[in-house]
Amino acid sequence: MIKHHPKVIFFIMVLLFLFFQPKEASSYAEININNDPKTANVVVIEFSDFECPYCAKASTKVRQLQQENPDILFVHKDFPLKYHTRAEAAAVAAHCAWEQEKFWDFYQQIFTDQNFSEEAYLDYAQMFGLETELFKSCLNDPTQTERVQSDFDLGLSLKVDKVPLFIMGSFSQNANILKVQGEYYTADELEGALSTYVNR
Repeated sequence: MIKHHPKVIFFIMVLLFLFFQPKEASSYAEININNDPKTANVVVIEFSDFECPYCAKASTKVRQLQQENPDILFVHKDFPLKYHTRAEAAAVAAHCAWEQEKFWDFYQQIFTDQNFSEEAYLDYAQMFGLETELFKSCLNDPTQTERVQSDFDLGLSLKVDKVPLFIMGSFSQNANILKVQGEYYTADELEGALSTYVNR
């Protein structure tokens, strides 16, 4: 485990009507979330950068763990490093895919292809059956950039200093707030740590 990071308690705030109406499937309208908070008892929060090769490698493990652990809540938070000049735009594209409930498909495709052109994002939109005009409009919506920046600011407040970085632990749910108590893990530590949590 990363020794210089102690246990951490923090909140993920979800403002349902700030930008748009919530999706019917979940009241957690502001976070890129996998699996159901009503049935999960462990949460994994990933801070990641789409242009980071180590994050791309870790994304394969994340997808595997999601498929193997339907009772684990996975949350993605963007942490685009400043010297990765294409990471923010990639994060915006993934957020726009989320608007049409295809975030995790985009997540995996961007990490797999590492093609950071708008043309590629439009190709992915067609591939996954998104409404292309809505998606194109979303790419230029400053609200999406603000959401990416909000994730980044959260990471800074939690002293995230490298990516990928994972926070794993227990959580409680109160209305549209997740209160998380957990510890920091690297990608190499993730699977073993998850096994420990699941078997407690």
